[in-house]
Amino acid sequence: PRCSKCMDICKKKAPRKVEVENGHKVACWLYDEGVK
Repeated sequence: PRCSKCMDICKKKAPRKVEVENGHKVACWLYDEGVK
């Protein structure tokens, strides 16, 4: 994984895409949980 905050769930299941601003989206469990 490219992320230094990689968690076990990252290797098992893909997170949903979350829009963070003006059409920019991320697919990250941390954003999905409300952490930015």
